[in-house]
Order: sequence, then structure tokens, then C-alpha cells
Amino acid sequence: MHDVALSTYKKLSTMFYDLEDHIHNEQAQLFYAAQAQKVNGPLLEPMCGSGRFLLPLLKAGYDIEGFDASEHMIALLQQKHAQLYAKPAPAWVAFMQHFVPERLYNLIFIPYGSLGLLCDKKDLMDGLQRLRSALAPTGKLLLEIDTVASAPGQEGVIKRAVRMNELGQHVALTFRVEYDKERQLFKAHSRYDLLIDGAVVETEQEVFEQYLYRHNELEDLLHAVGFTSIKKYPAFDESAQVDIHTPIIIYECKN
Repeated sequence: MHDVALSTYKKLSTMFYDLEDHIHNEQAQLFYAAQAQKVNGPLLEPMCGSGRFLLPLLKAGYDIEGFDASEHMIALLQQKHAQLYAKPAPAWVAFMQHFVPERLYNLIFIPYGSLGLLCDKKDLMDGLQRLRSALAPTGKLLLEIDTVASAPGQEGVIKRAVRMNELGQHVALTFRVEYDKERQLFKAHSRYDLLIDGAVVETEQEVFEQYLYRHNELEDLLHAVGFTSIKKYPAFDESAQVDIHTPIIIYECKN
């Protein structure tokens, strides 16, 4: 990715994402709220999107900040925050691999497999190192990753989904997915259409890529950037064990 403009999560993609309810949303909200409650001090959510986690935690009174590489995501987050507060939300546009911390955080978390959007290994390692440097001495990094066990079983089939916003406008997503098993790369070829009164008024094309991890792959990379304490478990059950069939893994990392 390096120093190039983001090619995903533009205007219509962001609109659709914000209208889409994640399959594990309720569990994830409860889990990350409980994690926030355990710590005393500032929180950071890199790759925070349109504020699905950040805004509820901010509303609950937590000292939380966030950033995202998509200017459209941050603009929508700020728009939603402005409906409740006069001051701008503590969220800004940034790539994780270029993040320069100005304070230390007791909890940093990346939900919903977003870490896999860093498909370039150098970007990933640079980003992990920067997050490690932003942790308070007793701070914790939580990473939720999608694994190869979550790879799609059916490829090449064209699918369509439609969501409606509060203005009565419809955002339609037409897409097909593929999975490169050798490179562990999930790819979705997508078209987003904005419809008003049934007529398409705007269209976006997008190629979405996400790296899927093997169940025992990430810990070597975390050790390589300097983390000494690493714990993992299936989302969102801290008492369960990870195996090759676990589709989503949460890593807890400490310096």
C-alpha cells in the first residue's frame, strides 16, 4: 500500500458498510465494551471505520481515539458524532503503518479482521511496531483476525445486496468473490450503485482484498516486532482453544 491513496471504502462503499449489520455485531460490541471496562486510561481504535465501536464507547464516557485510512469513513464518523456533540470526534485520517502516537494507550484494538487489509508484509510489520510503541507499559493490544478457515466455499457466483438509508435512498452492492489459496488472499470484485427513486445516480467499482491468516501464523510476526506476552482464543470466548478450524481468532498482546 505504502504512500498511495486508498482504493477501497470510498463514498458508496462506506455508505453500504455503515448500513450493513455485521453478523457478530452484538457479541463484538459486548466483548470490546467489557475489555474497555477492564482498563483505566485511554483507548485507541486503529482502522475505526465509521465509528461502529468508537462512537458507542465515546458516548459511554471512555477516553477513546481512532483513525482510519478512508477519508470517507472518517467523514461519516464525524457526521454522526456531530448529531450529538459540538466538538469534532477524536478521530482522524491515517494509515496504520504511518501512525505517529502522541500519547500512550492502555488498550488498542482492531476488530472485524481489519488487520488483514494490510496485505503488504512491510506495511503490516511497520504498523504493528507503531502500535506496540503506542502502548502504555501495562497496555494491551487486541487483534481480531479472520483465518483461512473462513475462506469462501463458493467462488465466482455473482451476488447482490441492497440497503436503504434514512433518506430513503438505496445502496446496492453487486459482487463476486474469489480466494487465492496459495497467497491466502480473499478478493471481492464489487460494484456499488446509489439509487434514488429507482434510478441509478452514482456508481463505484471496487476490488477489495483481505489477507487470511493461518491459525498459528500471526504469533511469529508479533514476537518479531517485540511483543513478549501473546494469548489467543476464538472470538469471543476466552476459555476456548484455537485450532485449524477456528474462523476468527483474537490475539491479546503485551510488551
